[in-house]
Amino acid sequence: AGLGAALERVIRLDHDGELRRWEAQVSHLVEVIQGLPGVRAERVLDRTGHIPLARVSSDRIEPGVIAEQLRKGEPRIEVGVTGEGLTVNPHTLTPGDERAIARRLREILR
Repeated sequence: AGLGAALERVIRLDHDGELRRWEAQVSHLVEVIQGLPGVRAERVLDRTGHIPLARVSSDRIEPGVIAEQLRKGEPRIEVGVTGEGLTVNPHTLTPGDERAIARRLREILR
């Protein structure tokens, strides 16, 4: 029953609409963060090449330190950490989450 319900949900999803929402969320994050001194924000694709991600790096703060501050803050935010920076995956966000993430990143990266 659970598998059937999950499959039915996937079939009913508006995949184009979800992709548009993810692109808008990533664009918002990049636009809000990229103007900060010593900070680089860019849109990249996940390893499947299908999901846009926001990648953020700082000349002053290591990605792991930023991620830890996000995790300990309010609201608690989990991000991916790579050698190139941290990544925000919109696949797990609800509409509006990108605003809270952008606000917290600006607080940390100022």
